[in-house]
Amino acid sequence: MCIDPASLRQSVIDGLLTCDACQTWFPIHKRIPVMHKFRHAFHDEFVRKFGTRSATMSRFHPPQGEGKPGEPKTLRNYTETWEGVGDDGMVFTYTIEQEKNWFAAMLDWPDWVMTRKGLRVLDVGVGFGHETRTLQALIDGEIFGVDLNLSILASSDIFAAEPFIHFICCSLFDIPLPKQDFDVVIAPGVLHHTYSTKAAFNAVLGHMRHTGMIFIWLYWTEDQGGGGPWRQLFHNMRELAFRPIVARLPLWLQQIVLLPFAIMYYPMERKRVPNPDKWKLSNTVKNLRDRYTCIYAHRHRLFEMFDWMTEQDMACRFVDMYRFKELNGYWNFGLSVRGQKRDLVPKAEGGTLE
Repeated sequence: MCIDPASLRQSVIDGLLTCDACQTWFPIHKRIPVMHKFRHAFHDEFVRKFGTRSATMSRFHPPQGEGKPGEPKTLRNYTETWEGVGDDGMVFTYTIEQEKNWFAAMLDWPDWVMTRKGLRVLDVGVGFGHETRTLQALIDGEIFGVDLNLSILASSDIFAAEPFIHFICCSLFDIPLPKQDFDVVIAPGVLHHTYSTKAAFNAVLGHMRHTGMIFIWLYWTEDQGGGGPWRQLFHNMRELAFRPIVARLPLWLQQIVLLPFAIMYYPMERKRVPNPDKWKLSNTVKNLRDRYTCIYAHRHRLFEMFDWMTEQDMACRFVDMYRFKELNGYWNFGLSVRGQKRDLVPKAEGGTLE
């Protein structure tokens, strides 16, 4: 694809989007629309900074709706989680190059995903934006990345000159983009952090074209089963007691609780991550925040994902474990599945085509 470089010199850095029907304004900050339907601290900061410079703010009002259950605290916690590491070139424990191999294994079905040109891609749950940058290196197309949290505002300058990457801060239940408009929809590691994983799946699936493909990565129930009864007991205490309490604490108190654990855990974690030379204490803090400050962290069995896709008349494919290990050097964990409408899949592969 081609684009006139001169057009990149003009963009709205700070501004407003307005809805005449509901008399609501939504902020644009650092080139990124913030489209939450509920009001939070960022709106107040935006008013303090720009309120006297815009008559529109007096004629319209900020969002007055309510988020889905848990969304305000999820927004707060994950903004803090991702902003803590910033642009360190790492995606969890992987470098950008290692992340490419991860996605190459995940997106290898159907065969057109990484070969067809000009795809429209919806990336749900972009975090700080590294993942979206990795996708662009693998897929020829235009990528729209969405996330509830606000950390992407801190990295917006990194992507300002990328004409085919666009970010929006919004709920995945209310993505302000057309339905049935995307060739590829991916949602790795995000749907299980909502009040209902199934409802979140159906929400993002609504943006996939009939001819498209969806990729989902979820916490897998089987991942917690190894290690015997003591490991299971530890997992249950962490998931059912410690995490729900920490997730609802004020940010400053979360830091006090988690920082000593991070300092203690950092030397051990640094020994086992793939890139110990790049691993910092902030990365361990980020991992602990990701583990212990999420309001929801549902785990699912394989048949659940198959059932949800069957209800949508879709063929479902589990990621090829051997292909994954060949590319990445270790076995995959998590529930990783791809789906496509059944009438587009050859009958021999479980579809309905003759």
